[in-house]
Amino acid sequence: MRIEDALSERDVHDFWRNSRYFSRPLLSQGGQTVEVIRRGRYNRDAGPDFRDAVLRLNGTLVQGDIEIHLTARDWYQHGHHEDPGYNRVILHLSCDSEPPPDIRSEDGRVIPALVIPLHLFGLHGPGVASAAETASLFDCPLSERSHQQILATIEKAARDRLENRIAALAEQLTELSWDQLLYEQICDALGFAKNRQPFRELARRVPIDLIFNELRLHPPDQACELVTALLFGAAGFLEQAKDGEKWDPAVRSYVGPRRVLWQTLQHALQIQPLPQGSWQFFRLRPQNFPTRRIAALAELVLRFFQAGMLETVLRIVAQKKGAAEAGVELRRFFIISASEFWRTHYHFKAGSANRNVEMANLLGESRAGDLVVNTVLPLLVLYGREAAAGSVANRALEVYLLFPALQENGITRAMRKQLGLSGKRRPKGAFAQQGLIHLHKMYCTPLYCEPCLGLRPQADEH
Repeated sequence: MRIEDALSERDVHDFWRNSRYFSRPLLSQGGQTVEVIRRGRYNRDAGPDFRDAVLRLNGTLVQGDIEIHLTARDWYQHGHHEDPGYNRVILHLSCDSEPPPDIRSEDGRVIPALVIPLHLFGLHGPGVASAAETASLFDCPLSERSHQQILATIEKAARDRLENRIAALAEQLTELSWDQLLYEQICDALGFAKNRQPFRELARRVPIDLIFNELRLHPPDQACELVTALLFGAAGFLEQAKDGEKWDPAVRSYVGPRRVLWQTLQHALQIQPLPQGSWQFFRLRPQNFPTRRIAALAELVLRFFQAGMLETVLRIVAQKKGAAEAGVELRRFFIISASEFWRTHYHFKAGSANRNVEMANLLGESRAGDLVVNTVLPLLVLYGREAAAGSVANRALEVYLLFPALQENGITRAMRKQLGLSGKRRPKGAFAQQGLIHLHKMYCTPLYCEPCLGLRPQADEH
């Protein structure tokens, strides 16, 4: 049986990420000692499969990328030996049943290669082993503990994740006002993984106090055009269109007035726009394009204008309702419906209209919930502590603990499966999800199993 008939590259990716096989020193095909320190972050874009891994090769620490194929010949068949984008690869993994050829990079370097024995996948010649035979590859010591001990560990991890987030915010607070800190954190969250940096830069080039000041100086009926002109202009999206580009009438109607207003604002405020190339659109769903996220940011700024950034969220959380209700209302505040233009557009370029599918929200319930849990509530806990307002910190923490579950992702699903948390054993709420994410990131990925077991409170040892 061919390897390709029994395995997929995704199987080997999962094995690299999860297997304890790599927790001990191994020998490469060239006789080098390979110790895996950090397995790297999974790359969903073009290029090597895992970025920024750390290995110890013959006792020397090296950092670089990992590339995985079913067979070593795929390295050459895919043309990686001629692609400079693969020159940072420090380890190649394959499952060859025959001695593989040397793996050479475009710059002529021989890349250390590991061949994973097929029997570790339960492949014994033509047959495939049962799940029970291969389960030991992904054994988790925590999963062998009692349900109560597992839940206690998840709770401790969730609190650690929250404290880490609060500490990171506190470091930035030394240079920022509370309003600017919240504004920058919202921008960071809207950037997702691919556009965090340009969103951060946008928040610095157009700070919230500047926007609020301009709103005070202009007529209220110009508020929406003003904020979108500032943000889209500073982001670089209101530059002149290329000669001959065909704009649809709706784009002309939306962009035209904002471009005129931006030209005046840019001159008066001396704002240097970001290069359009700063923004990433590749492998993003159109609904998540940065243009639509900037439109959502503009709507949020308008909602925050009257009371200010911090004061607005404080009022929502402090209202005389149950903590769970306050959390629901806080999330509702961040849900942004699409205007008529944004219901059928995701960019300003020609062909950006999609009239067959209406996109109802610029920010939906799922993204709004993520923003509240990961940004707003940690900041409010920090504010309560810094302002010696214990009631604020306690209230924000209570809302955090009772916040409903966010949308599941690959990490939370995998962790629940790993720990046997299904059905009635499944922990509820965003708090538990945060704990699972923290366990995965800080303990499972680097295989810190013993420190993970030590997370449980002492009382749970008995």
